[in-house]
Amino acid sequence: MKVAIHFSRFEFENGYDYVKTYDSSGAEINSYTGTKDAFWTTVEGSYIEIKAICDYIYNDYGYVIDKVAYYNDSNLGLVADNKEKNIDSVEGSITPKVRFKKMKNYPNPFNPETDIVYPVKESGHIEVVIYDTKGKKIRTLVDGHKEAQESLYKVHWNGKNDNGKTVSSGVYYCVVRGEGFKEITKMVMLK
Repeated sequence: MKVAIHFSRFEFENGYDYVKTYDSSGAEINSYTGTKDAFWTTVEGSYIEIKAICDYIYNDYGYVIDKVAYYNDSNLGLVADNKEKNIDSVEGSITPKVRFKKMKNYPNPFNPETDIVYPVKESGHIEVVIYDTKGKKIRTLVDGHKEAQESLYKVHWNGKNDNGKTVSSGVYYCVVRGEGFKEITKMVMLK
């Protein structure tokens, strides 16, 4: 018995962030980094474990697993490329999409600009606001209607306040408020 999973999207910071696959005994089978076209990975047995291993600067990267297939050597439901021994297609079950949905900014620490990615779980009015450590509003980046979607939205912050002045070095908090949710991420500006 083997289990295969299909990554329809794969984008990680090359050489810094990895996705590793493990079999049921805990042995590492594969390690992936960088940006890849859709691909399959397989392990022996009926169990596969996926771990995302990221450095402290968590970037706007992630993956989508859209297919899972269980098979044995006599099952011809999988079509393999003999040269590379990679599975090219499958007739298997489709599982729900998995995607990183956590708000984050990158780079972090930053100087003087950063990108912020955030989820919208339900369509409606969304605010993305930067605050200092004292709770003072520094900058409103988003204030309007957004549609819910599987992927993350992205907004750029140039390190300036609402008056157009560059903020000083220090810790800032980005708060995303939407219909039924609120998320906060800590950001550090270093000069």
